[in-house]
Amino acid sequence: MLNKLNIKGIWLSSIIGLIIGSLNLVFIYKPANTNDLIIVLIACTLIGLFIGAITEVITALLPISLANPKRYFFINNLIALITTCIILVIIFAITSAATYRLIDLLTIIGIAITVVIVSNGMDYLYYVRTNKKLRDYQSRKTV
Repeated sequence: MLNKLNIKGIWLSSIIGLIIGSLNLVFIYKPANTNDLIIVLIACTLIGLFIGAITEVITALLPISLANPKRYFFINNLIALITTCIILVIIFAITSAATYRLIDLLTIIGIAITVVIVSNGMDYLYYVRTNKKLRDYQSRKTV
């Protein structure tokens, strides 16, 4: 199973977590000082890393019969969305249920869902573009 893990995907999830955390800092949480800002960004990066690891482990457990790229990207995106929402709701329930309102949670989840969908869509488009370039290269090489 470990040989099927997409390590790059896990690291990219930490970057996505950093982006989601940065957007949440802009729209919801205004840190009091630089230390709070750094702590929040590090925490968001680690949460993204955790979500990416969970997503990739679940994806690695999928049967090989789902190896169709479109289906794989769709399932991976769905797993990432569900995992992200569950983790965010748990974090919200543990840490800030008294501090923030439900609208804050919905805003955070909305930002997270948007960023996850856009990043997975970009990943799929990058995959399609790379495969097209490979096919073009192979067709030029055989001619």
